[in-house]
Amino acid sequence: PNGIFSASAEGSNNLIKEGAHIVTDTQDIFDLIGIEKNTQQENKEYTGVSKAELIILTALTEPLSRADLLARVPFDTVSLSQYLSLLEIQGHIREEQGLLYRT
Repeated sequence: PNGIFSASAEGSNNLIKEGAHIVTDTQDIFDLIGIEKNTQQENKEYTGVSKAELIILTALTEPLSRADLLARVPFDTVSLSQYLSLLEIQGHIREEQGLLYRT
């Protein structure tokens, strides 16, 4: 992270020396602990959902807050809330600790 003679780099350089792993995204963590990425969920085909609901499911590639999801889809707050309620009832999504997840 920094030059070997820099006093501010001593801590991070020691961690690397002791075998610390560099993590730049979640896949790095999955690789370290031996978990394969769940591509089945990404490629899941949804049946019985409307076009609007499919737009929402497609936008949920990662856990998102309602505000973040709202920024990614072409719906107003009320419509999005209605669609999310239907998707949750159908078992396609769940909400935990303020984040929306595909199931």
